[in-house]
Amino acid sequence: MCSANILLIEDNVADVELTKRTFREVGIDLKLNVAFDADAGLSFLNSIDDLENHGPSLILLDLNLPKKNGLELLQELKANTKFAYIPVIILSCSQNPEDIREAYKSLASAYLHKSIDRKEYIETVREFKNYWLDTVALSNKQPLGDC
Repeated sequence: MCSANILLIEDNVADVELTKRTFREVGIDLKLNVAFDADAGLSFLNSIDDLENHGPSLILLDLNLPKKNGLELLQELKANTKFAYIPVIILSCSQNPEDIREAYKSLASAYLHKSIDRKEYIETVREFKNYWLDTVALSNKQPLGDC
């Protein structure tokens, strides 16, 4: 099983539970921190004394958040040198080409479609695991475990 330290910024409790369950199904042992809006995500990141060693290896970010949306948060994260190195992966139901384009213009590391079809979502998470957790070298110095 692959171990990961992830910050999920998602306002929908049902989507948080779906993500947890799907990650377990594909063999990802999560240290999952959840923030239900952009401000809570920033507060969580700012609360970590040694972000490079104890912060998240990556951030999964929903676009449709209350108050400040995901694109606004993404731009804020990438503009701040303290957080800019953390990969931010958009995980959204939106397949709107404008949302995708804006996410990449705002320096998203990837854009994943959160399908309502269970089999498609499992396959998306499996591919996420294969690439982001099994292949990519993340800058977080905290060991992720044996993948």
